[in-house]
Amino acid sequence: MRTLEFTSIAAAAAIICCVAGCASQSRLLHAECARQETDGQLTAVEFVSSFEAVDLAREQVIYQVRLIDKNGQPIRSDDGRYETADGVVAAARTFFVQRSPQQFEALRVSIPADELAATPDLAPVFAEVGIYLPDGEQLASMLCEVPIFASPAAAPDAEQADVSRQGRQSYWFMRPTEEGGLPILVGPFDSAKDALTNAPVRPSRPRVVSADDDVWFLQLSEPDNPGKPVLVGPCLSEQDAARTQSVLVKELEAQGRGPIVATTRRVKLQEWFSLADEDDAPRQ
Repeated sequence: MRTLEFTSIAAAAAIICCVAGCASQSRLLHAECARQETDGQLTAVEFVSSFEAVDLAREQVIYQVRLIDKNGQPIRSDDGRYETADGVVAAARTFFVQRSPQQFEALRVSIPADELAATPDLAPVFAEVGIYLPDGEQLASMLCEVPIFASPAAAPDAEQADVSRQGRQSYWFMRPTEEGGLPILVGPFDSAKDALTNAPVRPSRPRVVSADDDVWFLQLSEPDNPGKPVLVGPCLSEQDAARTQSVLVKELEAQGRGPIVATTRRVKLQEWFSLADEDDAPRQ
């Protein structure tokens, strides 16, 4: 999130945005992927993760990895052998939590090379590593790059080629997917890979926004406390900005900060950059 000025209301809004949808819970501590080779040929990729289970005593839990391409799109299975219910290349295993908390140091699954269904134009390929309950609820997730191709740097950089064809400067954002979280974009990032590997949000498809595309903000002000209004955002749509507005205004007024005047504002992405730069605004 990026704001025009850190006033008391801005600081309060920033805190609410950070904690919305967050709670103490189980978490993945580490996830990595390694090539398995025979005579220099890739035979499989192995995923090894560590996980801390909290409040899950006597629960069956699923450890699953599924593959996504450089743009965050699921990679479809060719033959249905290693896949999720919706046909995405994946591998999974179940395990039983005996106590809370409990730490698992080396959860392992692997996918044979001939089941990866990835081609160089999809590189770099990522694995969404997740911990789930049997009903499908996701408890924790993490992304790691999958070293399918010996020289990932040699793969075509299609995302930059797309930008060149458009003739416009583009940026990548991640939209948080946590239940109860605010739909405020995280970014900007210079590439889809950068967004996938560095955004501190659960995996989701990177969203490309050009400099001359519209984004929406929530503009907050306090009539009893004159000063520059605060912009909270950006959001992909007016609906996302309106949802942010309903949560923030309620929380701010519950803290005794009010009355709060809140409106949605649509600007070009480049205009947002310019406004912030003119005001020498801090970024977060």
